[in-house]
Amino acid sequence: MKTKNLTSVKKTKIILLSVLLLFSCNNDIELNQNILQKQSNTGCGFDCTYSDIKLLKQTTYLSKNHTITKNITQVPISLNVIRTDSGGNNLSNSQIEEQLNILNQNYQNSGIEFFICSSVNYVNSTELTTANGTDRYILTNTYNKENVINIYVTGEVILNQSSVCGFAYYPGGPEVVFLSNFCFRNGSTLSHELGHFFGLIHTHGPTNSPNSTSELADGSNSDTTGDLIQDTPSDPKLTGYIDNYCNYTGDFLDDSGQPHNPDPNNIMSYSKKECRNVFSQGQLNMISYIMLNYRSNLTCDYAEPDGSEDNPFIIDDLDRHRVYKNGDEFTNNPTVYYKKNGDLNLNSFKLRMRGQVQLTVTGDVNGTTTAKIASQRGADICVLGDINTMSGAWRTGTFNVDCGTPRGAIDNPIIIRPNFSKNRSLSNGDCETTETKYYLILEDVNLNEFNYTIRGKVNLTILGDVNGSGTLIAKKCGSITVNGSINVQTSEQSGGSID
Repeated sequence: MKTKNLTSVKKTKIILLSVLLLFSCNNDIELNQNILQKQSNTGCGFDCTYSDIKLLKQTTYLSKNHTITKNITQVPISLNVIRTDSGGNNLSNSQIEEQLNILNQNYQNSGIEFFICSSVNYVNSTELTTANGTDRYILTNTYNKENVINIYVTGEVILNQSSVCGFAYYPGGPEVVFLSNFCFRNGSTLSHELGHFFGLIHTHGPTNSPNSTSELADGSNSDTTGDLIQDTPSDPKLTGYIDNYCNYTGDFLDDSGQPHNPDPNNIMSYSKKECRNVFSQGQLNMISYIMLNYRSNLTCDYAEPDGSEDNPFIIDDLDRHRVYKNGDEFTNNPTVYYKKNGDLNLNSFKLRMRGQVQLTVTGDVNGTTTAKIASQRGADICVLGDINTMSGAWRTGTFNVDCGTPRGAIDNPIIIRPNFSKNRSLSNGDCETTETKYYLILEDVNLNEFNYTIRGKVNLTILGDVNGSGTLIAKKCGSITVNGSINVQTSEQSGGSID
C-alpha cells in the first residue's frame, strides 16, 4: 500500500477554479447529520440548467424499459485515504473490506460489482484532511486516475463552508467522489454517493428544502417530478422524522392534501444512515442503464509503474560495487523502490542507496568482511532479517533493521564490536541535539591499551564487563551504562556519565 507525504502547496491561485468546478449541477451532496443545525439548504448543485434537468429526465425515462443483464460488470475504484502527517484518520484493511462488502451487497441486483483497482493510496498530509475546495483541487490533480471512480476519504469534507458527509458528480461530471472518514464507515453513505454517480436523485427530489417535493402520494406524477423514479414513493425529506426503529414519524401532506408514505430504507433518502439498505427496481434499472451508456469507460487498465511501491525493481546478489540513486534528500522526486526477496548476498562488494530511493530486503544481508551496505542522502534501507556484514547509515540516509524503527533508535541500537585495535569514539552533535543515538555491545569489551570516547547525545550500553588498560571516557552529556564490572585503569567523565 502506498504512503505519501505532501509538502506545503501555494493555494491562492486555485481557489476560484475549485469553486467553479464544484458549484455546478454536476455534483450532489449528503449533509453530515451530526451537524445539521449548521447547514444551509443545498440540493442539486447550485446552478441547475435546463439541459442538466433534461438529461436526468431523459435517462430516467429510457431506463424504464432497460433490462439488467445477468452478466456482472466489474467497476474499478481508486481509493485514496487522506490521513494526518502522523497517520491519523486512518482506515484499516478490515474497515475498507467491510464497507466494500456492504457496497456490493447494496448493488448486487444492479448488474455491477465494485473492486479496488491497484492498491489503496494513503496520503499523509494534515493540510489536506479538511478537503475544502483548494484541497480537493490539489488531491484530484495529483492522484486522479483515468477511467476509474476516484474516491477520496478525508477527515472532513467542506462544501460551501459547511461540513458534509460527502458528494459525488452526476453523469457528465468528473469521476470523483469525496467522503468524510466517519461517513465512509457508516454503511450507507458510500452507496448513496455512488447512487448519485450513477444518475440517481434524492428520493425527496432535487432540493433539500423540507416538504418541497411536487410528487404526489398516489404516484400519478412520479415520472416527471420528485426523483423521477416511478416505484419510489413520494418523500417530503426524512431528516428528523425517522425513529430508532426506522419508522417514518412525519405528517407532511402532498399538494393534494394526502399524507406521504416514504420508504425510510431507501439508500437515496435522507433517512438515518443505519436504516438505508435498499434500492428500488427502478433505481437499479437506472444504475445499470447509466453504467452501460454513460460510464462504460470504467476499466482497470492502470499498471503500477516500474519502481513504484507496489511494483519495485528486484535487485540481485552483488557481483560488483553498485549504486542506486535518485536525486538527493532535497530533490522532490517520487521515491524509487527496490526489493530483494529472501537473503541479499553482498559477497565482497559495496551496495549504496542514495537520494529518493528505498530498499527492502525480506531476508538477511550477508557478505565478507570487506562488504558494506550504506544509505546516503535521504535514502532508506529496510532489512527484515539480520545484517551479517559491515553496515552504516551515512549522512542523511536511514537504516531500518525493523522496517520502521530507525537504526540507532532505543529499540534498534547499533551493535558495536567488542574488541579494540585502536582508539575509538562515538559522537552525535552536542547536548542541544534533539535525538539520542543508541549503541549496544552484547558482550564483554576489551579496550586493550586504547581509549573509548562517547561524546554528545549518545547512549552506549555494554551488557558485559569492560576490561583492558585503556580509558573509558564520557564527554558532553554522553552516557555509558555498563551492566557488568569496569576493570580498566582509568575512566573519565567530562560532562558525561558512566554508570
